[in-house]
Amino acid sequence: MKLSAFILPLICVVGAQAADAPDTTTPKEKRFSHGQHDAASHAVHYQTQDNWNDQETFTGNWFGARCWLCDNGVDFNFNYSSDLAGNPVGGKSRGFSNTGSTNLGMMLDFERMIGWKGWHFMTTAVWRYGNSLSVEHIDNEFNVQQNYGGQNLRLYSMFVERDFDEGRFQIKLGRLGAGDDFLSRPQYWNYMSNAIDGNPVGVFRNNTGFSAYPNATWGVFGKAQVADEWNLAVGVYEILDDAQTAMDAHGTGFSFTNGDGVNVNAQLTYGPSKGVFDMGMPGSYSVGVSAGWVAPYSINDTNYYTQNTQVWVMLEQMVWQPEGARADQGVLPWFVFIYAPMEDRSEMPWFAAAGVSFKGVIPDRPDDIPGIGFSYGGYSNQLGGDKAAQRGSYEAMFEVNYKWQVNRWFYILPNVQYILNTKGGVHPDALVLGAQIGVVF
Repeated sequence: MKLSAFILPLICVVGAQAADAPDTTTPKEKRFSHGQHDAASHAVHYQTQDNWNDQETFTGNWFGARCWLCDNGVDFNFNYSSDLAGNPVGGKSRGFSNTGSTNLGMMLDFERMIGWKGWHFMTTAVWRYGNSLSVEHIDNEFNVQQNYGGQNLRLYSMFVERDFDEGRFQIKLGRLGAGDDFLSRPQYWNYMSNAIDGNPVGVFRNNTGFSAYPNATWGVFGKAQVADEWNLAVGVYEILDDAQTAMDAHGTGFSFTNGDGVNVNAQLTYGPSKGVFDMGMPGSYSVGVSAGWVAPYSINDTNYYTQNTQVWVMLEQMVWQPEGARADQGVLPWFVFIYAPMEDRSEMPWFAAAGVSFKGVIPDRPDDIPGIGFSYGGYSNQLGGDKAAQRGSYEAMFEVNYKWQVNRWFYILPNVQYILNTKGGVHPDALVLGAQIGVVF
């Protein structure tokens, strides 16, 4: 099954709906395609500050050019992150490594440029480099450095977006990653372990073709506010083949005919601003599904399949906030569970992660975020071939970290991870000491 069977008719539908829609949308002030890592700033933030340390970005306002460009519909986001990690105890062997990721994003706001309300064009490129501690030394399931994968210079997203009815409806079409819009919450980005960071990693173990940064694919995405504080998101994506996700790929394989199938995702979210039971604090509750029609695959070199489905639940609820806190400050427990019911075709049919974020709870440190997190992945009882050693076992991960927001454009995130039952018990439990450093330029 090829994506062109879905996407070509949708292109016509999107164009017709956009042309006929009432022109009621408000200007989009910020947002790129990749969650926290691509959060663009509105022009007001680019204004030159008296103190360089108070600027929104490291490079500031570019002598007024950045503010002028943003006012006229052109915005850039340039950031860098580095994950340093070593395992003094456990794993296959002891070692140290550093992985880095540089991201450049651009947004064109067509309302500011030519008066087309609600229309935007966004694109992102990424350059990743360095060697993985998990691959080189620990040999565990959940990579301890979240910015490892696709170590190369590659194009990520490139799409057009249309908002309707003051943002209550949205359509995106082009090169997309499902992980930008499904199974992700802002606090997941505050962990260095790839088990949690971005999208809980269990979703990539069950062959539904779920796509995510830094590998985008052809897709169409739509989101609608179906009731007060309720929204429904649906996306259809081409599944990339191995050549398109290889380390030497550059994200420029634009053919509609070389993919491995079609991935469909849907997610329903309830986001009460005052929480459940009128607690007076925000929460978010989601259920979702990912289905894939893929090229034949096997988890045991014996039985081959071309379809799989997995479902998830995401829960979070603020339970305490300091006096005068912003909506995102306070004690925020969260939980996610992913289940693939067909174990004979799912490498990791059970995955769960949970944690607590403590943003702004330390006096005089409103943007610092202490955090704890845990993940558990249960291997299928049907695994075979080169994964037979993991059959019916599990791997778990604990992380304790502290995101020190030095200023608006620079942070340091020291962390400690403990890998339990490494690679299903193949290697000794591992202790990992690490730090993530991030700069927004």
